[in-house]
Amino acid sequence: MLALKIAVAVIVLVILAYMGMSLFIYLKCFGRVNVVKDFSDVEQIKQAGLGKFAEDIKASHVKLRGMPHEDIYVTSYDGLKLYAGFYMPQNAKGTVVLIHGWRSYGLNDFSGIVERYMDLGYNVLIPCQRANTHSEGKYICMGAKEKYDCKTWLEYLYERFGDDHNLFLDGISMGATTVLMASGLELPPTVKGIIADSGYTSAKDIAMSVAKNNKIYPYPLVWFVQMWFWLLGGCSMTKENTIDAVKRNRLPIFFIHGESDDFVPCEMTRRAYDAAICEKYIFTVPEAGHGQSYLYKPEECYNLLVDFFEKYDK
Repeated sequence: MLALKIAVAVIVLVILAYMGMSLFIYLKCFGRVNVVKDFSDVEQIKQAGLGKFAEDIKASHVKLRGMPHEDIYVTSYDGLKLYAGFYMPQNAKGTVVLIHGWRSYGLNDFSGIVERYMDLGYNVLIPCQRANTHSEGKYICMGAKEKYDCKTWLEYLYERFGDDHNLFLDGISMGATTVLMASGLELPPTVKGIIADSGYTSAKDIAMSVAKNNKIYPYPLVWFVQMWFWLLGGCSMTKENTIDAVKRNRLPIFFIHGESDDFVPCEMTRRAYDAAICEKYIFTVPEAGHGQSYLYKPEECYNLLVDFFEKYDK
């Protein structure tokens, strides 16, 4: 009898330990982001693993921060106040919506491409994802709820500009997953195409991949993290995924990924590409790490983007 009580006590303690550890991990990874790296500081760019490109990133970031823009706010489907900066050249023919990555910031992730999109004649809308800096929210949902926020921004633009103003989505990292998940929703008719750079297939898939890369046996810890993801975040780490979403999508997609990505494996983009039944294109860069394809091959990547826009902006 004593042995049984001891065994039960040990089991309870182990469960409580896993619950505590998994809650710490959940809050660390998926809790609200109030402060992000400042890419006007070369040292912080280097800390992000982008030292090779630090001076160029700083220059474009500082220039972007100085550009005039409109502050836009919308309300999410679940009542959160969401923010975006809206950059508008004269006589724009359309708008590109740029969705930033996990625990990141739009001005950091897209500083090198914003002005080039504007030179092509597009407005650029840069939202802060939910639970990030200027937008409300407590928990990051890895695309599961952010996809609906993405739809909300597109609906705002459609209501503002109407039928003669085409829209495109461009996301990087978690932003790529967000736009791919959003592709499976019913979007405004003026949405013409999607660019997805370095997206993962699901929250669980990326969690398993990170655990493997760090030589951590994922179970049962991942199960407990999934529990908090559901209890606190209100969504599933597995149900929402890019594979199912792109099977419902009919919009053209341009996939991008660095083959040397050691955070989100390039194989995840290839799986989404293979699953997609729309018109689709893929561009991979052998030497590029996570979200670095444009940095390593700026002109080649840009020219492919121009071709994509010219083909589908009709």
